Amino acid sequence: TDNPLIDGDTGEVHHGGNFQAMAVTNAMEKTRLALHHIGKLLFAQSTELVNPAMNNGLPPSLAATDPSLNYHVKGVDIATAAYAAELGYLATPVSTHIQSAEMHNQAINSLALISARATINSLEVLTMLTASYLYILCQALDIRALQHEFIVGLATIVDDELNGIFGEHLSPSQKAILQKKVLTIMTITLDKTSTMDSSDRINASVASTTTTFVDFLSGAEFADVAFSTPPISLISLFRSQVASRALNLLEQLRRDYLSGDRGVAPASPFLCKTRGVYEFIRVNLGVRMHGSENYACFANGLGVDEVSIGQNISRIHEAIRDGKIQSTVLSLLFSVYAEDD
Repeated sequence: TDNPLIDGDTGEVHHGGNFQAMAVTNAMEKTRLALHHIGKLLFAQSTELVNPAMNNGLPPSLAATDPSLNYHVKGVDIATAAYAAELGYLATPVSTHIQSAEMHNQAINSLALISARATINSLEVLTMLTASYLYILCQALDIRALQHEFIVGLATIVDDELNGIFGEHLSPSQKAILQKKVLTIMTITLDKTSTMDSSDRINASVASTTTTFVDFLSGAEFADVAFSTPPISLISLFRSQVASRALNLLEQLRRDYLSGDRGVAPASPFLCKTRGVYEFIRVNLGVRMHGSENYACFANGLGVDEVSIGQNISRIHEAIRDGKIQSTVLSLLFSVYAEDD
């Protein structure tokens, strides 16, 4: 019959009349629309991850070092917007552009091949968008892991300095209450100041504790306490000591994470079912956390200690295109379905 469907893998020919292949056209149009929706979801999530107004404390452009000198995924953010826009353009129906052909012998034809080609293009664009999204997501996970370790270390620093500076004036219960209040306000301030460089950010976080100290130490239970040193001087000393130690801690964590001393996949202990995908990118593909050259102020030059961002995204893109990541994703899906059952 006219226009048979041919299986490219097996060579099998399917005769079904198929003179009007609009079913193929429509199926491809629906597929492109679905790909567009998936792309919109990935773009929405990726752009929120890099935006400090929406990412709950992550640095702008996911800079692992001071954001004033590191714009990291700024270009990737722009590219993902272009990919999402192109997917929307490609989702436009082909069937609305049918023209009469062959001197009106084909007054209405399907343009099924054109629709199928447009779908292949959509798949390629979505693959590039997915690769960019996974790259962004892995960087965000590593920074979150670093931040978690920093907050744990910061709690120890606050506890040490409270004991050393205010210990003789506070009961254990008072110290526990004050420590919680101080750590809470510092954490909140850190989340709100992620656009600042580390030194300014730490100083702002420590400075935010002043009101907490004044309110706490002006309570009725301290009315008759005789401080050997004026409380305001103790607060100033606390701020100075904590700021210095916290900054040193942050710099050490950055150095450890970016140098690989924490391993090539430092966020793994904090992940569950999605760990497989993260480790496939970090371990199997060798896509490391970005920022070591920025941290060293490009001492050895650009592209010496790190490959480019585009090269890393290309590794992920090729793994998706060539099916190398397929078994990892399927294992993730099977584990989710098994749990539901």
